[in-house]
Amino acid sequence: MQIEISSKSAIIEGDILIKKALKFRANRKKAFSNKKIKAKDCKFEGIFYYPYWIGQVYTSKERMNFNPKELHFEVVCDAIDETYIVLRNIPKTEKIECADNAVLPFSLKLEDFKNRIIEDAKVTRINKQFIFGKPFSSTERCKMIYIPGGVIQVVDNMTNEREKFYINAYTGEVKKI
Repeated sequence: MQIEISSKSAIIEGDILIKKALKFRANRKKAFSNKKIKAKDCKFEGIFYYPYWIGQVYTSKERMNFNPKELHFEVVCDAIDETYIVLRNIPKTEKIECADNAVLPFSLKLEDFKNRIIEDAKVTRINKQFIFGKPFSSTERCKMIYIPGGVIQVVDNMTNEREKFYINAYTGEVKKI
């Protein structure tokens, strides 16, 4: 399977990812439990690719006595939990080959992304960049990119509870999956 990823270099080391997952879990469960889970109770399951939709939005606003204000925005949306941010630019991407089972499945379809997420981003975030009214805006293109990272499984030996965490290889951000 061919996928598109950021061309920025990422370093994925199992020990570092396990420490990040344990720290995230400890901060989240601090109020509930005093028991600490050790690194030996964790398993690095491998490198996986997390899906994100990216939509480029072109905006233009006519201004009296000035040239029109024209801006491009990138709406970057997590294709699993549907959270999004609006950026002015994103890094370059490149295509790579990966195994089909190394890509995490996504729930957000392209039509939902275009109709719901991008329209919400235009109303709640992009239009606020323009002081004197709403600009003309159009969606230029949408594509799926993947962010590499590691998946760590944490096992609580007391309760036999299993949790999986995805750790972003670029930022170190931890998400429970």
